[in-house]
Amino acid sequence: MHLIELARQAELLFEELEHKIKLFKMETGIRCLPMCFECCTSAKIQATILEFLPAAFEVQKRGELQYWIEKAESSLGKAPCIFLRPGKEGACSMYHKRGLICRLFGYSYLLDKSGRPHLLACKYIKSLWSKGNLSQELPHSSAAIASQYGLRLLGIDPGLGKEHYPLNLAILRALEMVGLRMNYRKAS
Repeated sequence: MHLIELARQAELLFEELEHKIKLFKMETGIRCLPMCFECCTSAKIQATILEFLPAAFEVQKRGELQYWIEKAESSLGKAPCIFLRPGKEGACSMYHKRGLICRLFGYSYLLDKSGRPHLLACKYIKSLWSKGNLSQELPHSSAAIASQYGLRLLGIDPGLGKEHYPLNLAILRALEMVGLRMNYRKAS
């Protein structure tokens, strides 16, 4: 499958997930705290190349590919995410093209060994939950199971959807692939 088609397939999966997340938010009242982007600052975030292909194509479309490649190269092994704009409303400069991990965090479940769901969320959302500020019964019907979406992403392309990298490295690899594609097309 061509790179652009892989990005489209990932975006279709993300659209379906966004629908589930919207329902989950309505049922639970869970929301990120205003102006909070702490999850974007963790150096522990791992992602695949495939989930950031849509963002890479968006960057190419804007004519900003070289800028973001350089930013990613200088941010390897560091946090925060290169797309984060701290202090700005809507702090993510790639919010509509963000990766799967960014979409799942806060609004999905992880299953334990017994198959019981546990909310995949930050300490702030979990503390609101434990204080009873949100509806106490988590709806299982509308919630996304993180591992299921990870497997579906893997099914789009096992080569690009399997290996997890530190966040900025995954973004860099996606940007480089789109850049190589662009250079190849110019040369042919």
